[in-house]
Amino acid sequence: MRPSRLLFALLSSLCCIASPVDAQGAAAIGLGGIDQLFGRVQAINIYYGGSLGRSTDGSASRTQLPWSKDYGLEFLLHVGDFGPFSAAHRRRAVALRQRQLSAMDSLRGVRTERRRTSRTMSRSARDSLDRKFAADSASIVAEQEGAFRPTSITVKKHLSISGTDTVLVGVDSEFVGTREPPPPVERLFDLDLGIGYGQMDGLRYGGTYELHGSVRELPSISAYVTAKLYDRIGVYGGVRTGVITLQDAQLFVTNTDGTAMFTLSSTSFEFGAPLGIDLQPVHGIHLTLEAAYMRRIFNSISFEPTTGFPQDYPRSLDLSGWSWSAGIQFPLP
Repeated sequence: MRPSRLLFALLSSLCCIASPVDAQGAAAIGLGGIDQLFGRVQAINIYYGGSLGRSTDGSASRTQLPWSKDYGLEFLLHVGDFGPFSAAHRRRAVALRQRQLSAMDSLRGVRTERRRTSRTMSRSARDSLDRKFAADSASIVAEQEGAFRPTSITVKKHLSISGTDTVLVGVDSEFVGTREPPPPVERLFDLDLGIGYGQMDGLRYGGTYELHGSVRELPSISAYVTAKLYDRIGVYGGVRTGVITLQDAQLFVTNTDGTAMFTLSSTSFEFGAPLGIDLQPVHGIHLTLEAAYMRRIFNSISFEPTTGFPQDYPRSLDLSGWSWSAGIQFPLP
């Protein structure tokens, strides 16, 4: 089942419970809004990273908890672009203007040559030639498509009939082909939304106890603003938040009676700011290198069994700090 359909089913079921009369209208609105949102998904980002310069500082109330690696995936939704035109867009506009000027010069030359070689041209023929010139000029000035790709050529003869005599007035040729679709307008800044899933492995405690486990991000929400400095190079920054949960966290306590195991659980929010570089080696494929500072604090820890838990173990865990990640983005069809 598509994610949009699954979310729509949940929303529509809630609407039916709350107000059966308005369920049909709410369902229609929900389906259109969710499909429109997921229709903006343009790429999927797969990343891998780890912590940077993390130190361990344990205390009776809180401890700085190191971890080793971070990986996950993220769906990128294009929200829009803003700001001045990008450098690539300005170059395309200049190239289009040059093509228009060149085409106008060529068209004027063709009209002048036809008038010069056809001195006996009638007034109606001259009017037809002028109307054709005006129509072609307007078409060239209004051109917004890409370069013209000729596929064939058509030769036309212009004849004048006077009584029983047929006089060849002129011969011209016409190229037949197609034009590339116009490229989209490119602004300097892109605004994107990322919805992802991630996991942090390699949790360890620097005290007298052995800790194993991971932290799961589900979901993580990020908003990015990317500045396209060059055609294939950009820098981005933004904000990130999400729900984090201790996953399969186990604490092992060794004493004279043996080793006791406790299962730890906690849920909290994360918040921070990512900064990175976006490289595009080939069209559609992006490579990212990112550094982020995230605040991740589990303010309270639940444990099982509830008896025998060491009294000196911190009741909250702090995973805040700097991290790095490298990712690759693939466009979605």
